[in-house]
Amino acid sequence: MIYLDYNATTPLSESVKQSIRESLDLFVNPSSMYKESEIAKQKIHVARKSLGLLINANENQIIFTGCATESNNAVVSSCVDGTQNSKKHIIVSSVEHSAVFETAKHYQKYRNVDVTFVPVDKKGIIHLKDIGTAVTENTVLVSVMMVNNEIGNIYPIKEIVRIVKEKNPATLVHTDATQAIGKMDVDAQDLGVDFLTLSGHKFYAPKGIGALYVKHPDVFTPFMIGGHQEKGHRAGTENLLSIVAIGQAAEDIAQFHNYSAIQAKRDQFEKNVLKFIPGSKILGDTDSRICNTSCVLIDGYSGIDICEMVNEIGDICISSGSACNSVILEPSHVMKAMGINKIPIRVSIGKDTTDKELTKCLQALIKTTKLLKRK
Repeated sequence: MIYLDYNATTPLSESVKQSIRESLDLFVNPSSMYKESEIAKQKIHVARKSLGLLINANENQIIFTGCATESNNAVVSSCVDGTQNSKKHIIVSSVEHSAVFETAKHYQKYRNVDVTFVPVDKKGIIHLKDIGTAVTENTVLVSVMMVNNEIGNIYPIKEIVRIVKEKNPATLVHTDATQAIGKMDVDAQDLGVDFLTLSGHKFYAPKGIGALYVKHPDVFTPFMIGGHQEKGHRAGTENLLSIVAIGQAAEDIAQFHNYSAIQAKRDQFEKNVLKFIPGSKILGDTDSRICNTSCVLIDGYSGIDICEMVNEIGDICISSGSACNSVILEPSHVMKAMGINKIPIRVSIGKDTTDKELTKCLQALIKTTKLLKRK
């Protein structure tokens, strides 16, 4: 198998596997009182510290969650339920991941929350003036992702924070950094955000573990209610093995900075696609994109058909967009927001992807477009 769908999920790194093996027999509840539980607590502490170092945050600002979706939901819940405003308004971009986009729609429909979906242009670019114009005295939250999961656009979060706070200092700003971690440096303090979410399985840790950075934990209203875990910020017995794993993954990624090598492979792949596949077009902001992502529209072909045949021909794994929307046989809300009514393919590579694998993918794409009939 040639795996080129790293934006969907990543394999476990060897060091992460080893960290899990070393903790397999530590089955005790970290909240218990015996010495073995103290060992478990210490492992959680180390992992929290590693995540804090990765994004330049105090370890007390890190809350472990079950996934980025939970973290994103928790942010919206805290901002809406934690304010006494009678009129509540939130702003999200029109290209957010479904974990934010659909949550905003839910609060709009069922909680009577006013929602502004900030538009993008045909390249998926958000214009800062649109965000500044949308902020009002009732705006409790602005949520804009750091990197788009489908087209790879990098958004100017630091500038967005500045514009929002100038218009309404009480408005809180959140960024979903799920697709940024492991592909670029992320500094929560420099960004100035109030909330930042991430997911372990996007940077070589297991699925089922995420984290939430909260700038001021004392004013955070919990989404998961029950026990005292995570200092009362997220109830539920800690997922020790996964927490250990995400801590190790964070430690590993903190040492990796060779993003230029990944981008060079991506750029050469795109150059070859444009050269050898007629009607191909790279989507997104080519001046500000994450290093590993290629979103390619091939005129006359459905991305779904291409993905299926490429997999059949060469056992190559690519996608037609977000894995969360893979069962929907129509253009995603991201494509529609860009004015595109077609389904592209997405090739997203990792730190271990080779030039040989990308060459085989290119060959399979060429063969696929010859076998499939244009629509």
